[in-house]
Amino acid sequence: MEADEPNHVEDVAGFAKSRSRADGHVSQHESTMGIDQGGEAASEAFAKGVRQQLAEHGAVARRGQGESFHLITDT
Repeated sequence: MEADEPNHVEDVAGFAKSRSRADGHVSQHESTMGIDQGGEAASEAFAKGVRQQLAEHGAVARRGQGESFHLITDT
């Protein structure tokens, strides 16, 4: 789930493979990534989408790969 108003990007370089293992949750294929095929093609399409999203989020913070969050502080 992505934040509606992200204000922080965490560097996740080196974690793309772990992050894309969420493809085991096939319910995310169509709803999250718009993937309508199954099997190995769906897994690769999901992993490609994850890598693309991490690169886009990382570019905002001038990093290779990143995850966007809304950072909540006690101030």
